[in-house]
Amino acid sequence: MKALSVSKVRRFVQKTGASPVYRQVADLLERDIQQGSSRSERAALPSENELAAEFKVSRVTVRQALDELHRKGLIYREKGRGSYARSQHIGGVTGFGSFTSEVENAGSKPTSRVVNFVKVSSLPDGMKRHLANLPPNNRSYHCLARVRCADSRPVAYEETYLDTETYPGLERADVENGSLYAAMLRIWGYQPAWADAAIEPSVADEAIAKHLGIKVGAPVVVAWRVTSSEQDEVLEYVRSVYRGDGFALTVRRLKIS
Repeated sequence: MKALSVSKVRRFVQKTGASPVYRQVADLLERDIQQGSSRSERAALPSENELAAEFKVSRVTVRQALDELHRKGLIYREKGRGSYARSQHIGGVTGFGSFTSEVENAGSKPTSRVVNFVKVSSLPDGMKRHLANLPPNNRSYHCLARVRCADSRPVAYEETYLDTETYPGLERADVENGSLYAAMLRIWGYQPAWADAAIEPSVADEAIAKHLGIKVGAPVVVAWRVTSSEQDEVLEYVRSVYRGDGFALTVRRLKIS
């Protein structure tokens, strides 16, 4: 294990400034994490006492700063051992295939949290703008909304639209845990094979910012995707919103494994 490399220059905070002191400390530590974190070897942050002495603030302020970094998914804690920086860059994710498989292949642990599961009568307008050969408007869909995480850090908000005729009897419990693609194969015998997507830059609105732990107006990347089987059956329509910091998307048409 290595220690996080921190600036050798004393960093002063402005205790009478417009920004709260804890946020100034959090911002400085975030800069250190971005400059010095490592995927191959976790980086330990200095102790609360050490950080309090460095910034000449109280431990309460340091703890508030660490809470902020934890909320943003930049650090994790081990009871009795301290705080550690998370890897901030995940590469090799296309935005086309299985999020679970791609994050695992990138060396991280994928998890998902279902935030909504409702029936809707149409696809989003953005889907109609970016993707061709969409179905007529008289279809209904299960809309599965999830926050996708890598190493417990939220990196994407995703809405998956599943045709109710293609997935009869679909319930939230079927997709609450594990890979949606695994459920497709296990329950209905569908095997995703191909995907086409349109990708565009955007900014986070209030809802996206809350889901991803970022600021309103922060840059995001939106991927509009349609996934089909080898027989060219449409299996899903997807809107994925990726946070713009430290997350790389590779864009190409590919075979889904």
